[in-house]
Amino acid sequence: MVLLIFSTQVIINYMKPRPYKLKNDIQNYPWGTKDDAAYLADLLGTPPEPGVPYAELWMGSHPNSPSKILLDDSEKPLDEFIKSDADSILGKKVASRFKGQLPFLFKVLSVAEPLSIQTHPNKEQAALLHSAESFNYPDNNHKPEIVIAISKIDILWGFKSVESIKNFCTEYAEIAEFIGKEKFDKIFETANNPLKEFYLALVGKALSDKDGYRQLLQTIRDRLREKTGNKSENLFLRLYDRYNADVGLITIFFLNYLELNPGEAIYTPSGVPHAYLSGNVIECMANSNNVLRAGLTSKFVDVKNLLKVLKYESLEIKLIKPKISRNRSEYRTEAEEFKVIKFDTLRKNKIKLTPGSQPSIFLLIEGSAVLKWKGGEIELEKGESVFIPASLGSTQLDSGFASGYLATVNL
Repeated sequence: MVLLIFSTQVIINYMKPRPYKLKNDIQNYPWGTKDDAAYLADLLGTPPEPGVPYAELWMGSHPNSPSKILLDDSEKPLDEFIKSDADSILGKKVASRFKGQLPFLFKVLSVAEPLSIQTHPNKEQAALLHSAESFNYPDNNHKPEIVIAISKIDILWGFKSVESIKNFCTEYAEIAEFIGKEKFDKIFETANNPLKEFYLALVGKALSDKDGYRQLLQTIRDRLREKTGNKSENLFLRLYDRYNADVGLITIFFLNYLELNPGEAIYTPSGVPHAYLSGNVIECMANSNNVLRAGLTSKFVDVKNLLKVLKYESLEIKLIKPKISRNRSEYRTEAEEFKVIKFDTLRKNKIKLTPGSQPSIFLLIEGSAVLKWKGGEIELEKGESVFIPASLGSTQLDSGFASGYLATVNL
């Protein structure tokens, strides 16, 4: 038995490196697109099950839902495959820096209904949350992330300016009255961080006085029905009946409402509140599934810890400008765990895909292509993805009309 296990390990360790097609799981969260609008079902070329939401496609090695590499006659979870020879598969630099783990998680999201208003912890906070509540916080990693619009997408992102928040509360004086007029005035007159003190006071009161909070939301709803609202106000009205008395409802008014066109991207570091509202996106993040939710969800909500993790700052909204050269657009952020490169070809072309020094995952979202490397090639169709080990060396994509995304490490 020992000899058999050892010989299997040897075969894995010294297998000639090549790309491996992936079998990836779809997450059927309630906010995903359904039926004829199910983008992920169309991407993968499978008929959607009637009424089933197709929300997220995961590509990576996170233990909650690892991809499987397709070997000649079997499947193997990607996390187990990496453990068999991390130095070769990840490259020594990546294996050392990230303790033998693939550092990124690559996704496609298809959003029909708003996700929860949420944020993500930094590394120190993640370690504490995981230690205390491993079921709700399944790993000890942070989760900075980038989203790149495939179609037009709407999102809530980051707190508005203090001035904008104060002006809204002036228009809806019921908010100040709910908190307490004297307390409200003092916050905006003397607090070192009025945004933080205001939000803590508002949420604290909403949690302790639920009847009063319901009445506040109803009053705002009734007033909004009598006017032509902006996008945030219309979103509030649309979600009011479903999430009555939810802290997430009032939060809608204090976050920036953004519209991203195809190809536009934004980076979300730890602690920034956000929610995706509609559209199809590429998402890449550090290899984590830690989410703190304020509301607008049937999932686990943890307002107490969310209030500790939030960054109470009005951040400048900066879209990520990709570095563009011929058929590629490279999206980089401050996160060392990942970068994303989009490839587009309109006619027969040969594109250098990876330099070979770092692990990568490539997803083809349109067209067909042939992935070549020294010693072999594989055909790729729309919706197929491959894991490319660091030890493979350079790879080349031969295609006519095709479009795809490559996730790799930003080192």
